[in-house]
Amino acid sequence: MKTKVVTLFLLCFGMQTAIAQSDTLPAKNPGTFLVQIKQDNALGFYPGVFGSLGINPDLDFTFYAVFWTNPTFGTASAGTNLWTETGIGLGLPALDGSLYFNPSLGFTHGNLQSGNAQGVIGEGVAPSLLILYLEDRFEAEGFFIYYKNLRSDNPNPVDYIIYWLYPGIR
Repeated sequence: MKTKVVTLFLLCFGMQTAIAQSDTLPAKNPGTFLVQIKQDNALGFYPGVFGSLGINPDLDFTFYAVFWTNPTFGTASAGTNLWTETGIGLGLPALDGSLYFNPSLGFTHGNLQSGNAQGVIGEGVAPSLLILYLEDRFEAEGFFIYYKNLRSDNPNPVDYIIYWLYPGIR
């Protein structure tokens, strides 16, 4: 029994590293689907789902959902009303597939921005832009998102801008 469990574990999780990162950008594909679990100092632990569907060779429909589990992104004392973010976008390859633009429109759900006692659906809007660049020796990722509160019932609404640029040598 132990051998079967260990074998199943290795098949499920051991193969993940072999297929987790591709050497190509997500252009010109029929579709992708990714479940990620992330952890960082600023945002804490957060699982997410990301995907794309190829509309044609030069256009992808993209979608995502992130569940922000940091208790300060909700009602910290109770650990409820945690922030959820969902969105859709378009993926546009350029430069023979070396460059990929992904503008998206997301919506936030919870009470982080509004400060309400209860979480609400459509608490905020989150337009974003992801830019990926990949060539033989160099790669880069640029990201920008603006979280804008849509609720008017809080006298002190909270808006955020988050951005980064990660260059890399392959």
